[in-house]
Amino acid sequence: MARTVLLAKFERKRKQLFIVGGVFVVVIAALVSSSYFTIVAAQQSIIETEALRVANVVTEQAIVARSIYARSIVDRLSTSGVPVTHNFEDVKGALPIPAQFLKMMAHEANEKNLGLYRYKPLSRWNINPNQGLADDFQRWAFDELEKQREFAADRNKSLKPVWRIEEVFGERVLRFMTADLAVSSGCVSCHNAFEQQPVIRTRRVDAGLAVPKVFKVG
Repeated sequence: MARTVLLAKFERKRKQLFIVGGVFVVVIAALVSSSYFTIVAAQQSIIETEALRVANVVTEQAIVARSIYARSIVDRLSTSGVPVTHNFEDVKGALPIPAQFLKMMAHEANEKNLGLYRYKPLSRWNINPNQGLADDFQRWAFDELEKQREFAADRNKSLKPVWRIEEVFGERVLRFMTADLAVSSGCVSCHNAFEQQPVIRTRRVDAGLAVPKVFKVG
């Protein structure tokens, strides 16, 4: 009888140990799983933060370079009679307009950064039809920048970049748009002159945009 009681107690203890051990394994597994997802989330956050840092640096450098070119080179040399034109390659001694200078910089950067990033200038009113707003992100981001401009108390205040992470060709990428405000009266005059051309006016009407588009500094 005593032996039977002892065996019964042992069996109960064994089952309790199995149950505790099972709970212990589950808890450990949950902790490991939780730690794994925490690490993955933290790593993803770091990657996104660094991607935003790269995007900000790239766009700021491009805008600064274009601004210096427009104000310190184009504006000064154009007053001395040096031609500045979009078809500069066909005009002896001519300089490219700032927008073309920016596009040339973007082309060189895209070719030599080992695929880390790509950038290009684009606009709802771009003279080059290949640099208009081409997809949902670009149209959304441009609208968001325009809303900032519309409701900004200080019209000269810089606008905050707009971005989101999307999957492109099976890879998660940061898509980022920032505003490049006109800094030169020469740029504005050139754009406004283009807006008077019949071909540009027709393109604006076809796109459902107001004619003519009037540009201003800032």
